[in-house]
Amino acid sequence: MCGRMLRNVLVAMVLVSALCSTVARGETGPSGTDKKAVLKVISEGYKHNRASFPLVDCEFVVSRGVAPSADKAFTAPLAEVEEATGVWVVNDDLVRYEQMARNPPTIVKVVDERHVRWRSPFLQNKSLRSRDFGLRWTPLLNAGELFSPEYPGELAMETPFDFVGLTLTPEALTPATILDQYLEGGTTKPAQAYVEETRTDNTRGIYSVRCSQSDGSIEYRIDSNRGFLPVDTTVTAEDGTRVRIVFLEIREFPGQRYFPVRSRKCTFWRKYAGGPLQVTEMRVTRLKVDEPPPPDRFCIEVGEGALLHHSHTDNSQFPVQTQRISVDMLPRLVETALAQTRAALPNREPLTPAPPDQRLLIGLLPVALIVLFILLGRKGRKGERGTGALIDTTRGAG
Repeated sequence: MCGRMLRNVLVAMVLVSALCSTVARGETGPSGTDKKAVLKVISEGYKHNRASFPLVDCEFVVSRGVAPSADKAFTAPLAEVEEATGVWVVNDDLVRYEQMARNPPTIVKVVDERHVRWRSPFLQNKSLRSRDFGLRWTPLLNAGELFSPEYPGELAMETPFDFVGLTLTPEALTPATILDQYLEGGTTKPAQAYVEETRTDNTRGIYSVRCSQSDGSIEYRIDSNRGFLPVDTTVTAEDGTRVRIVFLEIREFPGQRYFPVRSRKCTFWRKYAGGPLQVTEMRVTRLKVDEPPPPDRFCIEVGEGALLHHSHTDNSQFPVQTQRISVDMLPRLVETALAQTRAALPNREPLTPAPPDQRLLIGLLPVALIVLFILLGRKGRKGERGTGALIDTTRGAG
C-alpha cells in the first residue's frame, strides 16, 4: 500500500510539472505542439487518478428536484424532490451497478407484453458485468438482456466520476475520452480543441478546455490540483441546449487521489428565460476503496419468474430459475439463452462477432444518444413538471 501511495504521488508530481512547463511556453492559450502537449498531460492526469480506484464499493442517492433559479441551481436546497438509491461496486473487470427509484415510475402505456412506456427521471435498472459477459435487468418488466464476447454490450450507468448521463457508453464524455479522440483522431474526433489556464488571486492550475464540432461542444474546467478532475462540465447541443455538471464535493485519499462525492446536473433548454428549473444531485452515502469487495457484493436480486434473453439472438428468451444472480453465473446464463435459440432454430448459423460496420455504428452511439436524450427531455417537459423523460422499453424477442 505504501508503495502504491508513493508511486501515485511521484506520478502526480511529474504530471503537474510537465503541465506547468508546457503552459509556460505558450502564454494564455497555447497552440500547435504546446496545446497538444497540455491536452495530453490533462488526459493522462485524469486517467492516472481514475485508474487509482480499481476497487470501489459505493452507495449513493440521486435526488431530482426544483431549484428557484439558474444562479441558485448548484447551491440552493431543492424542492419537490424525488429520490433513487444506487450501488456501484468495482473490482477491475467485475462491475455491479444499480439505480432504483424509491417510488415506482409512472406507467404511461402498455403496448404489449414486450413493450412498456413509463416516465421516470432515473435509470431504473440493475446490471452485472465481468470481462466478457454482462446482464442489464429492467425491474419494471422483470426482464433482462445478456451480453457475450461476440456482441458485447454496455451498462447504462451514472457514476460519481461520470454524472453527465447522456450516453449509454460509460465515461464516454470524460476528459480522457474526448481529448484522446482529438489527439489520436478517428471517426468521432472533435474538430477543434482549445485550452488555457485560468488564473486568479486564489487559484492556480485550473484549466479551461473546449472541444467542439459542428453539432455541439463540450467544455471542462480541469483542476490539476485535484486529480485533473473536470470540476465543471458543460455539454452544448447544436440548438443551444446546455447540460452543466458541477462537482461540489471531492474527497481526497492517500497518495493524492481524488474521488467526487457530491455533484449536481442541470439542463438549460434553449428557450429557458429564467425562473425555477430542474436539478439532479448525486450524493455518495457510503464509500470504500482499496479493499476487494466481497463476492456477495457482485449479485443482484430479480423478481420471481424473471425472463432473460441474449441481446443479439432471436427466440432466446427463458425464465431464470433463481431470484439472486451472481456475476459468475453469467456465462451459464448466456449459454442457456443460446441453447434456447438453437433448439428453436436448429439451422441457424452460430453467433458470430459483429461486423466492422456495426462496430462503427456502436462507436457513434454516444452522439446519437445525446440527440435522443434532448428530444425525449423536450417531450417530457410538455407534460407536468418533474416527470422526467419518456422511456420505451422492450422486453426482448420471444
